[in-house]
Amino acid sequence: MKNTRLALILSLVSLVGVLSIWMLWIFGCFKVSVIDLGTFVGVIVTLLAIIVTIVIGWQIINAVEIREKISSLEQRQNVILDNERLLAENSRTYIKLANNLQSGILSSSADLYQAKGQLVEAFLCLHSAFHQAILAGQPGLDGRINQLKLICELIANPPIVNFLVLKKQLDAESQLIRNTEEYKKYLSVQYEQVMTLFWQKMRNMGLV
Repeated sequence: MKNTRLALILSLVSLVGVLSIWMLWIFGCFKVSVIDLGTFVGVIVTLLAIIVTIVIGWQIINAVEIREKISSLEQRQNVILDNERLLAENSRTYIKLANNLQSGILSSSADLYQAKGQLVEAFLCLHSAFHQAILAGQPGLDGRINQLKLICELIANPPIVNFLVLKKQLDAESQLIRNTEEYKKYLSVQYEQVMTLFWQKMRNMGLV
């Protein structure tokens, strides 16, 4: 709409300029005009000045509109970035809640296995609970390693289920635990001692 108006205005200005030039030329040819060359040049310069002023004004208006649009886009971008940040924070919170819940469920399963005397299964559940506790950022991870050690010391019988399946799960979780910052900072020594004891017992039972 604005471009159409501008085109119309410029067209009218051009038309007026052309008609003025024609009239000046006609009057000059028939010697009925007192307009000399200086007046003709003055009119032309005035028309050009008007056209240039209109064009510059239009450019200024466009620049202001573009700046407003850029400012609006920046505001929208900031809103989008804030929403993405909130979504990421909420996602991390939900993941930690899920890890906490999973850790609690696995600890309860370990208690049930221990009550049945299935200590290898109880150890594996506690090991998984320990991994989930790390992911959830829980405190007291040293206490969980001590629980693993106590269960490991009590193991005297092989598991009921196929140990190869359990071993595959244990190996995968062990690697994930070793990749965590908590392991690298302060859990490595205690954790490796417990795992060394566990695998020694498995070798004594002829499982590995």
